[in-house]
Parts: sequence; C-alpha cells; structure tokens
Amino acid sequence: MKTRHLYIFIGFLLVLASCGSEIDGDSGDNGLPEKGNFIYNSDVLYYDKPGGDEVHQDSFQGYMVYDGNKKSLAFKPFDGTDWQITIQNGLQIGADSVAWQIDNQIVSLGGEDFTLEGLDVFSSNGQEYHLLKTQDSIFVKYRSYLLDNASPVNYTTANVKGEEF
Repeated sequence: MKTRHLYIFIGFLLVLASCGSEIDGDSGDNGLPEKGNFIYNSDVLYYDKPGGDEVHQDSFQGYMVYDGNKKSLAFKPFDGTDWQITIQNGLQIGADSVAWQIDNQIVSLGGEDFTLEGLDVFSSNGQEYHLLKTQDSIFVKYRSYLLDNASPVNYTTANVKGEEF
C-alpha cells in the first residue's frame, strides 16, 4: 500500500512539474505570451478612403510585446500575422508610466505595405503621444493607409488596449 501511494505521489509531482511552463508563462513558441507581455483587444474601423464612409468594423485579440529599450511594440494576434511598430520620444510620467510617439512608418502585413501613424492618446505641453504605458496597461491609437484604387478599404483607425499578463 505504501508503494502504491509513493507511485501516485511521484506521478502527481511529474504532472505538476510538466505544467510549470504553462503556469509561469511560455516562451511564445506555441502562441502563448510570456509573463510581462500584454493581452490586447483592438477595435478597428475600416473606411473606403480617408474621411470617407465606414465599410466595416472588427475586433482583434492577441498579445503585445513591449520593449522600451529597443523602442518597439510587436503585435502578435491570436489569429493573424505578427507585425510591429517603432516608438520614439518617450516621456516619463511619474514613477510607473511612459508616453511614446509613433512616427509615420511603413508596416508590412499580409504582403501589403501600409503607412501607419499614431493618433493622440495623451498630450503634454502641446505634444501628442500615441502610446501610453502604465504600470499594468498599454493604450495605443493609430491610423493606417493603403492607397490602392482596387481595394474597397484604403483607410483604418484602431484603438488598442492591452493588460499585462
């Protein structure tokens, strides 16, 4: 009887040990975020042209990898293609928040090149900032352009909110 309990106990320890990576966060190889990344939800509005009619709206979920040292924010949607933006001109706000600007840049996604620029999330001394990272959240706003006469959608706006995982 003691031997049986010992085998059950060892089996339990092996199962518990094999679950460690799922409990502690993952390397990202199977689509799961590492601890410290941000689970996000984005609401995207699609327009036929800048200032034109709304064609469609959609929401996307995934996680973001924020790296203030490398000045980058990578988007890793749960269903879609990974992409990233470059951030610049960080402004420290208090002890645990920082605002960033997103300058005009080209982003490649799904074989298409989009022009992306930030939209105002936070302002200070007349300067607009397009990404606000707080202690446990990230807020991002941007618009993108794909000027292609054959496409029914040429302009999007997005509002993204991420919470630390």
